[in-house]
Amino acid sequence: MNDFVTRACELFDEMVEKRRYIHQHGETGMELPKTHTFIMEKLKSYGYDLQILASVLRFSPSRCH
Repeated sequence: MNDFVTRACELFDEMVEKRRYIHQHGETGMELPKTHTFIMEKLKSYGYDLQILASVLRFSPSRCH
């Protein structure tokens, strides 16, 4: 099995948990502050360097460089 599939399998249970959390704390409309904060915190914990540009989330995998 290649590294990508192996890592995806390792993260499967965690991703299901995160998806369920987001659905249990659903927000409506175009402004999703709780979802935004949750995703930002998770991506930062994975080592991504995040920037918010005009309400658009852009990330670069700094841990890969």
